[in-house]
Amino acid sequence: MDKRSSVDQKKPTLEDYIIDMETRPPDSDNNGPTDVWAQLQQKEADLLLAAELGKALLEKNEELKKQQDKMIEEFSTKIEKLEQEKHVLRRQLEVAASESESHCSELQSDIAEMKAKLESQEALVKQCEREKNALIEELTAQNARLSQELQKSNTIEVQLQTQLQEFKDQCNRRNMSIQDHVNSLDSLKSELKVILEKKSELEHRLQISAAEKETLQTLLSEASDRIHTLERGNREQETKYKITIQTLDRLERENGTLSERLESFDSQRSNSDHQSLLHEMGCDDSIDETSAPLLVKEAITVYKQLKNLCQTLKSSHDDDSGNIFA
Repeated sequence: MDKRSSVDQKKPTLEDYIIDMETRPPDSDNNGPTDVWAQLQQKEADLLLAAELGKALLEKNEELKKQQDKMIEEFSTKIEKLEQEKHVLRRQLEVAASESESHCSELQSDIAEMKAKLESQEALVKQCEREKNALIEELTAQNARLSQELQKSNTIEVQLQTQLQEFKDQCNRRNMSIQDHVNSLDSLKSELKVILEKKSELEHRLQISAAEKETLQTLLSEASDRIHTLERGNREQETKYKITIQTLDRLERENGTLSERLESFDSQRSNSDHQSLLHEMGCDDSIDETSAPLLVKEAITVYKQLKNLCQTLKSSHDDDSGNIFA
């Protein structure tokens, strides 16, 4: 029991059993009963150990089976995820393939365009080379022409230096006559002083003329105002004159009418009465109108109106003449 309890307490593992079997010495047939008893105990211990090992192996097997199931489940989950990822990657690969095809077609079109541009650039480079050669030839010709012009300019420079020396000689000769110019300058200053005095006198006269001009402008403005007043009075007199002429025409028409009526009236009366009536109209203005007939009254009224109108016209004409002469 003590051994069993010790065996139970130890609980050797599969590795311990294997190590014990390897380190155990081989059995011999020459041993006595003690060896048999020891072998039986050893066998019993081996059986117990084998039972423990079997139990441990079963537990280990179950644990391994659980781990295997768990691993299978994990692997199946991973496989499913991998399938999904594979499907996604396949879709991405298809999209990438289509994009790569489109990109490839774009690149091909770009390559064709670049080839066309390259050809145009090559043609442009060739044209530039031709233009450069032509420009070099032109510059060479210009260089030769400029060399000739430089030689001419050197000749002209020599001529100009000669002329400059001549001008210097002339300046030296002119410097000798500066004193004469100074003397003439003094005389010019004196003449300028006289001219300035005359200028001041003329400015004074100009101021006087300006004052007289202002006075004349004032008189002119007053005369213009008076002329406007006279023109306005003249227009008023012309208006009155027109009204008087119209009144005179009307009175003349009335006088003609009265004359006709007087002639008809004269045919009814005697010549003596008619002459006395005319004498009264021409000589006596204070005739009694109540004692005369109706036609005579009208004639006397017209005669008085004509007389007053003539006096009015005469007085208006005298007033206009006086205003004009004033």
